[in-house]
Amino acid sequence: MPLPVFIAVGLTACAGIAAYAHWLGRSARRSLVDESEALRLFQAACPDLPAREARLATDRHAALVTLENGDAGLLYAMGSKWIARDLPAGSVKTLKRLSDNRLRLILADYTMPRLTVALANESECERWIEAMESTTCPPEHAATGREARA
Repeated sequence: MPLPVFIAVGLTACAGIAAYAHWLGRSARRSLVDESEALRLFQAACPDLPAREARLATDRHAALVTLENGDAGLLYAMGSKWIARDLPAGSVKTLKRLSDNRLRLILADYTMPRLTVALANESECERWIEAMESTTCPPEHAATGREARA
């Protein structure tokens, strides 16, 4: 089979699989029902980290979880799956306010580097920032990888 035909068939097959998954509803982003669901999902993903409470984002695609040891945890919807992360000290490189009710988190974890969280209002944004202050890298340790070598 000639290479151009092989590439065309491969791209058509990939597009067909993606369209079929979307048609089945597998690409819909998940939403949390309430705080107890957020705690249950976080505990299922991180059973060794006892969670105390959860704060939901306005769009219900994320939750900030307060752990028993005082650290924070994060639950985030990635398509139809949930990602749970423990956020110990130094795990958040940058915590930036994009607007009155939107936060951008840049994590030190390369598997989930950047997240945007929509919150209800400015006071809720302040509560999230305050809860995650202990997780933020000090400025002298924030540079990693290429930035550290430059």
